[in-house]
Amino acid sequence: MEVMKDKAPTSVITDGDIPMKKAIKLVLPQSHHMLCSWHLSRNATSNLHNPEFTAAFNHCMLAGYYDIGTWKKKWTEMVDKFELHDNGWVQEMYEKRRTWAASHMRGNFFDGFRTTSRCEGLHSKIGKFVNSRCNITELIQHLCRLMNHIRYKEIEADFNSSYGEAVLETKFQNLERSGANVFTREIFSMYRAALHRSGYSIVVGYKETSSQYIFLVSKYRGSGREWHVSFQPSTFFFQCACKRMESMGFPCHHVLAVLVYLDVCELPKCLVLQRWTRFAKDDVDKNAMLGSKHLDSFLISRYGSLMSQYRELASFSCRRLEDFHNEKD
Repeated sequence: MEVMKDKAPTSVITDGDIPMKKAIKLVLPQSHHMLCSWHLSRNATSNLHNPEFTAAFNHCMLAGYYDIGTWKKKWTEMVDKFELHDNGWVQEMYEKRRTWAASHMRGNFFDGFRTTSRCEGLHSKIGKFVNSRCNITELIQHLCRLMNHIRYKEIEADFNSSYGEAVLETKFQNLERSGANVFTREIFSMYRAALHRSGYSIVVGYKETSSQYIFLVSKYRGSGREWHVSFQPSTFFFQCACKRMESMGFPCHHVLAVLVYLDVCELPKCLVLQRWTRFAKDDVDKNAMLGSKHLDSFLISRYGSLMSQYRELASFSCRRLEDFHNEKD
């Protein structure tokens, strides 16, 4: 909180440590707290010693397309099947369901993360540069090398998103081009996958109210549930009952199917999250020029990346006296 100028994180994922849970509830009361699915799956295995139960538990944990009523029915069926009515761990997990079941956490922004893998991934990167034999001086030097590498990869990703044009692959080229013009390359690849899936969904009907339309979207020639997509013509606002936009920050294929049905050619602003766009750093640049103290890390990142390039240039220029004088001048 101190580092982030008292701005609390939207979401937190932990392994279920009790003191940490209490601290998060006390200090970050508005943050959504989720338990790591990898740790829960491992706990299910160690507590029940039944691979079939672990598979069923994982399904209840990760299936985010159930509504609350359907999820409770599936949970009850699982408990009945394995005769776990008196199992303490299972009862405890049911009480904590709002912190780990995807159906109960739908709509909270976690960007698709369900484990502490982001943290473990950083540990893995550090491990490639640092080992237990490093002294304190070498540790700092290697960590600086790691930071330079991370900054370089970020600049490389920014360059790929800013220059060149994406090759259009779907039959909905206007919507695909619209996404390519605003999203970063990585987010665009996920958006395009959703656009592909929208081709297998159809609008089977709609209801009209005083302020909005509610479209019923179903899988083509598929029997099963229908998803409700609301559309407010006055504000051109779309929202789906699956809440993928709220959870991930980019539109689901249900909403995209409705856009195709309405013959919309441009991606609406309500379906574009600023943090996933190619222009996400523009405001940061503007504030940096105004001397905002909150953006020191952004300037340091650019400075570090440039210094990394300068060091590489210097290592070549110092080998010949003529090159040295030329670069110095």
